Amino acid sequence: MVARINTGHSIAKSVGYNEKKVLQGKAQCIGQGNYPMLVKQMSAAMRLGRLVHRAALNPNVHRNSVHISLSFAPEERVSDQTMNAIARRYMQGIGFGLQPFLVYRHQDTAHPHLHICSVNIRADGSRIDMHNIGRHQSEETRKQIEQEFSLVQAARHTPKVVEVQRVAYGRLPTKAAIEKVLGYVFSKYQFASLPELNTVLFAYGVRADRGGTRSVMYANGGLQYTIINTEGEPLGKPIKASALKGKPTLNWLEGQFVLHRSQKLSAKKSLKVVVAKVLHGKVKDMEELVKQLQRQGVYLHLVKNKEGLIYGATFVDHRTGGVFKGSALGKGYSAKGLAAAVSNAGASAIEVRIRGNQGKVMDDDVGFDVDQGRIASEGVDTGEPSLWEVLQQTEVVYDEIAYPFRRRKKRKNN
Repeated sequence: MVARINTGHSIAKSVGYNEKKVLQGKAQCIGQGNYPMLVKQMSAAMRLGRLVHRAALNPNVHRNSVHISLSFAPEERVSDQTMNAIARRYMQGIGFGLQPFLVYRHQDTAHPHLHICSVNIRADGSRIDMHNIGRHQSEETRKQIEQEFSLVQAARHTPKVVEVQRVAYGRLPTKAAIEKVLGYVFSKYQFASLPELNTVLFAYGVRADRGGTRSVMYANGGLQYTIINTEGEPLGKPIKASALKGKPTLNWLEGQFVLHRSQKLSAKKSLKVVVAKVLHGKVKDMEELVKQLQRQGVYLHLVKNKEGLIYGATFVDHRTGGVFKGSALGKGYSAKGLAAAVSNAGASAIEVRIRGNQGKVMDDDVGFDVDQGRIASEGVDTGEPSLWEVLQQTEVVYDEIAYPFRRRKKRKNN
């Protein structure tokens, strides 16, 4: 079982999120705690009213909403009765046993999970301290519940591998389809710019778009995601980044760009080895080059102008998750260098530059022995691992920091 605690400024928003799922047929309100009547005897307004009334007892506490999610392994079959029992046990364990709360069972993902909505204001108006509740009370209670209810232990659970396919427009709701792709791409690939990210997303039928350079969205640093066809044309209505899980906004992405620049350096050498090996084989044209690289687990995205001339190249290494512009690997890997290599039947710009070095092609840390037809670099693993990693379909926020490790904002003195 996985437990997540989120706090907010509005209990109405937390309850409203779950009630909207109920109206859509994607969730059910299955239980309540410390209410004067059963949940089935109350309207949505009555359910919310008790929580709003409790929060109003201390208007000085602005972050009074508590939204909890408890997720179970996909193979587990948890009844409504068991979920209610687990919810009560969990709330008691974290010190919310006397608080009013609502329990919602969600059915919009592959794994069973529930949401609990409550407030951190006691009946006497005092506030429940949330500091380190995730590290201490929640974690200890979670482990106890796993034992008491014979649940799959999160620490020992090995999730099944789920392969993400290109989005089929109309098969899933647009928002859900985009979130599924983003969740996978953000967890697997290292990209250092928006064009590099879009190169990966293109393979899954999604694009991140800032709008025109003169648009209000561009000027304000906005970002939206849209489903596209194989020609890159948009399908359906775009979704704002702030409306998606994890809020993958431009500001968040820029932080990832900085992080990925250092993370993906280790994948650069292996990629250059693979590309060099293919370039010095029998490659008759660019189309053949793309196909041969694809067999090695590398996707080569070529950018063409209206006349069909290639002016850009980006490599996506599915084996390591590294994404690189061709020019970042070296001149021989740029669009111009690749075109020259193909037109010269394997004599790449790398080889021309160092042809006189005892018949060997050397480019930085990559060497290719032309006579022997083998890689000259040592200690480089060019094996083909699986192209796909695990995609856990949990309600996870991509940029979320676990509650106990969040830094508390310092109050400014007025």
